[in-house]
Amino acid sequence: MPLDSGLAGKKLLVTGGSRGIGRAIVELFAADGAEVAFFYRGNTAAAEEVVAAAAARGWAVAADRVDVADAAAVGQAVERLIDRWGRIDVLVNNAGVIRDNLLGLLGDEDVRTVLETNVGGVFNVTRAVVPHMISRRAGKIVNLGSVSGEKGGRGQTNYAASKGAIIAFTRALAVELAPRRITVNLSLIHISEPTR
Repeated sequence: MPLDSGLAGKKLLVTGGSRGIGRAIVELFAADGAEVAFFYRGNTAAAEEVVAAAAARGWAVAADRVDVADAAAVGQAVERLIDRWGRIDVLVNNAGVIRDNLLGLLGDEDVRTVLETNVGGVFNVTRAVVPHMISRRAGKIVNLGSVSGEKGGRGQTNYAASKGAIIAFTRALAVELAPRRITVNLSLIHISEPTR
C-alpha cells in the first residue's frame, strides 16, 4: 500500500516547472493530489504540454509565464496565486540556468544571467511567498542546490558561485523561519541541462 505523502489538497508553487527536473516535481506533486502552479520563463509550448498532460490525468496544474529574475513580475504572480488559492503551502525553488565556460572566457552576460536567475530568482520568489507563510505560521520551502556549490568544477565558476549562495541562503533562512513553523530545506542535485 502506498504511503500518504500528505500533499493531497495542498497548494504548491514550483519555479522552472516546464521541463526537466521541474516538470518531474510538478507531476509528482500533482499525482499525489496537490494543486500545483509553476512558473516558466519562455518555452510556452513546453509549459502548455505539461498542463495538457496533467489535465488528461485529472491533475490540477497551471502555468504562469514569469521571469524569476524580475522581482516585480514575481510579486504580481505570487499575489495572483494568493488571490486564487488563499495560501501557498509549499514553494520549490527550482528555476536555474547554466552558462559554463572557463573564467577568462565568461562574458558579463554569462555571469549576470546565472546570478540573477539562480540567486536573484530564489530571493525574489521566496521574498514574495514568505510573508504569506508567516501570516499562517505554516509552510515548506525547498531550494534546489547543486553539488557544484560544494565541489569545484572546471568551467563552472559562475554556476558554482550561484549554487554555493543558495546553500548558504537555505541555511540562514531555515534559522530565520524556524520559530514561525516554516521549514526550509535544500536538495542537492547534479544537472547538466538548464531547468529554467
